[in-house]
Amino acid sequence: MGGQRAVVRADRVLEEVARASTPLSLSVIARSVGAPVSSTSDLLDDLVACGYLVRADRRYRLGPRLMTLRLIAARADAPPIESDGLAALAQFTGLPVALAVLVGSDVVYLGSVGEVSDYAAAVVGEHRPRPLLRTAAGRAFLAFADDGERDRLLAIHAGPAGAAGFQREVAAIRRRGYAISDGLADPEIRAGGVPVFERGLLVGVVVVVGSRTDSGRAVDRAARRAREWLAGQWGL
Repeated sequence: MGGQRAVVRADRVLEEVARASTPLSLSVIARSVGAPVSSTSDLLDDLVACGYLVRADRRYRLGPRLMTLRLIAARADAPPIESDGLAALAQFTGLPVALAVLVGSDVVYLGSVGEVSDYAAAVVGEHRPRPLLRTAAGRAFLAFADDGERDRLLAIHAGPAGAAGFQREVAAIRRRGYAISDGLADPEIRAGGVPVFERGLLVGVVVVVGSRTDSGRAVDRAARRAREWLAGQWGL
């Protein structure tokens, strides 16, 4: 098993265990990640040895290592915008807002404030990876990333034609200051993704969520207000 593949498989194992409501057996974990039982067993032994997993009665649950890393990281582990800030931003924009981060090559939502559809609430609440090109958050991450990172992400998420098509949109998105998804991920939702920078680094995206029935006016207005709010907070 190559080093990079081992890390990817370990990440998948940890997510499967984290999502499970009860401790998982070796066979269940191996089947979930599509790996042989023998190599999965070796990987689980390593994760137990490092404290990422705890084994009891031949079943596995998350161990304390992740918690201790968060304590060591302290502020570095905090989200780009805390829940109080997200609530203030929702009030300022007048629309529900969500906060997304880029995990590897996928968008993951950390939380939201305001009423959204059951579908959107599930997407945020389950922290499931989301596609880049069909979400406002993903399109913002792509547009405001540096050229090398954008090329890497597009190679994963789009074919040559799709990548070239998005590259033609980048300049306009950057001028506007936010990205739009108009019914791409959900036929009823228009959303705007506003980049969040920290010391010049792209660390997250604020998503304002609205309906397609208003022809986009409310969403675009809220996205512009989100930019104002972020500028006021961090001088961006």
